[in-house]
Amino acid sequence: MKRLASAGLLTVLILTGCSAKQQALTDLGKPPLVPPTSVQAPPVNTTPTIDNAGGKDYTPGASTPAPTPAPQPAPKPTPAPAPQPAPQPTPAVQGDLQVRSVRLFGGAGWMQTADRLLHTADGGATWVDVSPKVGPLERAQWVDGQNAWVFYQNILLHTRDGGTTWLTNHAPFGDATIAFGGGTGWAMVAGEPGAGSMPVSFHVTRDGGGTWTPPGGTVPNGGMKNGLAFADTKVGWVTGHSATPGKPWVYATRDGAASWQELQLPVDKAHQAAELSVDAPLILSARDIVLPVRSVTTTVETIFFASHDGGATWSTSPALPGQGAYAFGDADHGWFWDGQALRATRDGGRTWSTGQAMANVEALSFTGAQTGVAASNGALLHTTDAGVTWKATQVR
Repeated sequence: MKRLASAGLLTVLILTGCSAKQQALTDLGKPPLVPPTSVQAPPVNTTPTIDNAGGKDYTPGASTPAPTPAPQPAPKPTPAPAPQPAPQPTPAVQGDLQVRSVRLFGGAGWMQTADRLLHTADGGATWVDVSPKVGPLERAQWVDGQNAWVFYQNILLHTRDGGTTWLTNHAPFGDATIAFGGGTGWAMVAGEPGAGSMPVSFHVTRDGGGTWTPPGGTVPNGGMKNGLAFADTKVGWVTGHSATPGKPWVYATRDGAASWQELQLPVDKAHQAAELSVDAPLILSARDIVLPVRSVTTTVETIFFASHDGGATWSTSPALPGQGAYAFGDADHGWFWDGQALRATRDGGRTWSTGQAMANVEALSFTGAQTGVAASNGALLHTTDAGVTWKATQVR
């Protein structure tokens, strides 16, 4: 009878010690539990039992009871590591701006909405309406932070002072894509498009838009043209879309549009079966040019071709998912919205990192490595830390 009572006492002590250990582990930060110094034995059970809780067996009929283990101190709680704050997505600011395009040039810049032309003089932090009072704007284009052009029917309006005053020019065309380089301007006028074709004609001005004359060069009718850009008074590019797989539609001139030659880009094997659409070149300097190319198969990807020798040779970047807005602040720093988050490159597009989540980015522009603007959810956002944080701008 005494041996059975001891066994019951052993069971209670061992189970009590286990409970104390479990409580210490699950209730970190509280004082450790101390095992009781004495326990009242339960009534004797006439049926022998076997207890494996402590790792030893009790054998009925043994001459001496199993020894009672000395109480062990509960383990000290291990402090949990301090939680690290998770990256916070950019707030989904809601607005009613319908941004068509935006571009920063140093501290100045332009934005065209559905019905207004706005100008900034502080890097995009605040914007002022400088729309000419002529009626609905058909197309606005800019040369730098002070010079911009606006089409209204067959009237071409031009400002040289950030929109404070406007000059009127009667152009020999009603609408056109305009590009300036080194003080000379070119206009690409579209004809009637057909199945997979789009004839265009060119006009050149050397007196700020006062007069326009044909420069003489032509490009093939095939392909849907969508972009025109010049690096200086001689070197320029026309871009577009072709249904021919693996063939980007790009023509280059080195004589001011007097003649054009097809540009051969180094398309890799993974995209030689895709339809390729080339957007207008981004002229970062006379030597640094970026050509954005959309690759369309069962999915859509964006590839950036870059030249650092004025367009003589080109390299390619890794394909990025989607066809979102993009911007380059200089030859090294670029940004691309992949439909969910803003990606960034610091090496001219060779590698990209994923940054903050952003919703519905419709337009994007950066000047340099830090300052940029983004049209998102009908609002215009501004950043001064390379897109890490954004805040809403003032649009008047």
